[in-house]
Amino acid sequence: MKFARLIQQYKYDLKTWNGDGNIGDCIQNIAVKNLYEQLGISDSDLVKINRDEIADYSGEPVILPMQGWFGNVHQVFGADWSENIIPVFIGFHLNDFCGCRDEFENRQIAVKMKEFEPIGCRDRNTAEFLQTSELNTYFSGCLTLTFPRREKEPENGKIFLVDLKKEALRIIPEKIKKAADTSITHNYRFNSYPVSYEEAQEFEKKAQEILNRYKTEAKLIITSRIHCAMPCIAMGIPVIFIHKNIQNIRFDVLNGLIPKYSPDNAALINWNPKAPNIEKLKNYIKTNASFQIYSTAKKYSNIELIKIKPENCIKKLEKTFAGYNQKDKILQFILNTQIELGEKNKLFKLYKILNSNKKIIIWGASLFIQDFIKKYRIRNNNVIGIIDKNPEREGSFICGYEIFSPEILDICKPDVVVFAIKNNHNKIYKETKDFLAENHPDIYLYQDLM
Repeated sequence: MKFARLIQQYKYDLKTWNGDGNIGDCIQNIAVKNLYEQLGISDSDLVKINRDEIADYSGEPVILPMQGWFGNVHQVFGADWSENIIPVFIGFHLNDFCGCRDEFENRQIAVKMKEFEPIGCRDRNTAEFLQTSELNTYFSGCLTLTFPRREKEPENGKIFLVDLKKEALRIIPEKIKKAADTSITHNYRFNSYPVSYEEAQEFEKKAQEILNRYKTEAKLIITSRIHCAMPCIAMGIPVIFIHKNIQNIRFDVLNGLIPKYSPDNAALINWNPKAPNIEKLKNYIKTNASFQIYSTAKKYSNIELIKIKPENCIKKLEKTFAGYNQKDKILQFILNTQIELGEKNKLFKLYKILNSNKKIIIWGASLFIQDFIKKYRIRNNNVIGIIDKNPEREGSFICGYEIFSPEILDICKPDVVVFAIKNNHNKIYKETKDFLAENHPDIYLYQDLM
């Protein structure tokens, strides 16, 4: 028995397919190749199987990670596999495009899947759908979030606009449009049909070239493509994701990693974002995927792999993703809530401050901040607590945050003080500003809430 990975050698019906390919499909396959290499398995030793022919595969028995989108388009149903394939379900996506889920149920694929639990899904909706068939599923995320973080940013880096939808392109500031590079697309045109193995390799080579360009040239990516966004996030490149349908189930893997903007949120877009650091999450995704491959190899073959024995890797992965997901629910609520733009902007700024990596303390044990913390479920270990000058309140708590006297500033030395007092606002704000200027001039006072 050998290990295998997917390639994209489309076998679609030419009556409905125009010969176009999606570079994002290849990027997912490259992520699997990278994982194998980290397990000490060379790509030259892998069996390459076309995604659209896994149900008909008749070669030697193989272990195959089922990472990617398995659709039902152009007379091809991808979510099935032959008896010569032992599947490992990580990053598995199954949506209802072209009646795919109906076909899945009609073919009783869930019965075949049962033997290969747990089923790691690329999005929460797929996991929930498969649970209706009494399958043991979990949210594994996508391996495209595991590309190595680049070591340095490019000098004179470029802004890339990648496959933006028309409605997204319209809201890009003219200054950015004029400076941007639009030479990269994830659309690919095949020269011949049937697609040969050699052209499938060229297709993948093009995907790798694009990834290398992102890594070495990009200072900012603005895109409507999820498989442009995810590898760039992993590589430490700032990304702005804009799509008119941000509720699409395919996009929930981005939850909490970066904002998902609709064109209606143009006034709130941060056009100069920082790249998030997802190294901890990335490690959990890779550890879990490696363990699932190792466990499958141990169960079904005599293949010797480096022993991988992570403790509760699925639970750790799900807990980490849950934190990002909760953060995203709050953020998207602020972005989409129907309130006056100025008020929305203030909430958005406060949310970003309270969820930043800076050491923060809140000034004022006010009803406003209490309601805000409750409503948006702010949970950040970097928020040290709340300052109130009333000595009777010292030592009590608001929503789990302790109330301190101003002397705490000498001990905790925060980066930011968030001013949160509405009553007698101007007078108390001036007093607070003067106090910090005299005693703690290095602390930034954030006040834009009222």
